[in-house]
Amino acid sequence: MKNIANIITSLLFSSIIFSSVFAENIQIFNQDHKNRIVIQNDIGISGDSDLFFGSTLSHALSWDNTNNYFIFTDDVNFSGNEIKNVRLENLSTAPICDNSSAGRVYHNISDTFSYVCSNSIWSKIDEEVSVLGGKLQPYFYEITPDKISTNETVDLTIIGGNFDEDTVFTLGSGILVNSITINSDKQATINVTGGAIEAFNISVDAQNDTLDDFGQTLTVDVQDDIWKLFAITDSAKCAESLPYGPNMLTETSAAYFSTGMQNELHSKFKQVLTVGGVTKYEILYDFGNTKTIKDRMNNAYTNGEPVTWTVTNGANTYTYGTHLWYFSDGASLASKWSGSGTRFSNDDGSWGANSGNVDGNGGPYEIWGQGNHNSSDASQCGAYYTNGSKTTSSSIKNFMYLQ
Repeated sequence: MKNIANIITSLLFSSIIFSSVFAENIQIFNQDHKNRIVIQNDIGISGDSDLFFGSTLSHALSWDNTNNYFIFTDDVNFSGNEIKNVRLENLSTAPICDNSSAGRVYHNISDTFSYVCSNSIWSKIDEEVSVLGGKLQPYFYEITPDKISTNETVDLTIIGGNFDEDTVFTLGSGILVNSITINSDKQATINVTGGAIEAFNISVDAQNDTLDDFGQTLTVDVQDDIWKLFAITDSAKCAESLPYGPNMLTETSAAYFSTGMQNELHSKFKQVLTVGGVTKYEILYDFGNTKTIKDRMNNAYTNGEPVTWTVTNGANTYTYGTHLWYFSDGASLASKWSGSGTRFSNDDGSWGANSGNVDGNGGPYEIWGQGNHNSSDASQCGAYYTNGSKTTSSSIKNFMYLQ
C-alpha cells in the first residue's frame, strides 16, 4: 500500500514543494467492492485539501474543512445532464445583490420564497400557488403585432411561459377579445378587434390565483391611421424580377411583394422612395374607395384604378388627378396570389404618379417614382424620377404601404 501511495505522491507533488507531505495521507484501496481514493488531513490538524489541474496548477477542486463544502475555482459544465437532489442556498436574510452577483439565486427560509439577483434587485422566482395545486405562475415577454387599427380584427401572439388551459388573459380598454387559444405552454393567440384609439396593457394571470403576474408589461397601440407595408422594390427588382409570396415585410426586408396582405382592406397607398436610406419624397395614392390589395392590383392591370396622387417633396406639394393607374396592363397578376415566385409582374410595372395615366407597359410613365418601362428590371429599376427628371442609383429602396 505504501509503495503505491509513494508513487502517487511523487507523481502529484514532485514539481511542488509541500510542507509535511506524508504518503499515508493519500490512499487508494478497495473496500466493499468499491475503489476509493482518499485525501486525508493529518490527525489533529484542521486544514483544507486541494486537488490541482492544468499546466500552471491554477484550477482546483478544493475541500473547505471549516465549512464542510467543496469549492470549484472554475465553471462546472454538466453537458446537458440532469443535476439531481440539488437545493438552493438556504439563507434567513438576503445577501448583497449588485452587478457582480447578477444571476445568483437563493432560497429565503424566513419567507419561504426563492429569489434571483437581477438589476441589483432580488426578484422572486416563484409564487405561492397552493390554490392552483402546484402550478407554476404564467409570465410573458413578447407580443406581436404591437400596433393595430381601429375596427381591425387580428391575431395577437403572446410569447411567455407556464401557459395552460387555466391561464386567463386580461386585456385593457380599447379592445374586444373574440377568442383565446393556448397553442403551447410558451405561446398563446388572442384574436381581437381594435376599438377605442388609445393604448392598452395586456396582463396575464392564472385562474383563481390572486397574485400578480410577473414579467414585462406589454402594450398594444390602437391607432386610427396605421400604414401597413405590402411591397418593397429596389434598384434591381421592381416588377418582372420582384419576388412575391406570403411572407410579411418590415422596413429591413429585401425587395418583395407580400401576397400575405392580399385581403387587407384599404383606400390609400403611400409610396416612400429612398436612396441610400434617405427619403427623397412621398407619394399618396387616394383611390376614393375601399378594396382588398388583391382586387386593387387585379383591377389596376385590367382596367386601371382611378386615383388622385399627392406628392410631398420637402416643402413642396404636387397634386395630380383623377387619373388611371394601371401598374402594367401586361402584368397578368391573377395567378400570383397563391404560392410564391420570383416574377410578380409578367411584363413591366410602374410605381408612381403622373399628370396623366400611368402604365409601365408602353406608357405613359410616372414622372415621380420608379418602374420598369417596357423593358427589363435590370435595365430600368435602377432609376427614379423627380418631377420628370431621371436619376440613376444602385441604392434605391422603394416602400409601398396601404391604409
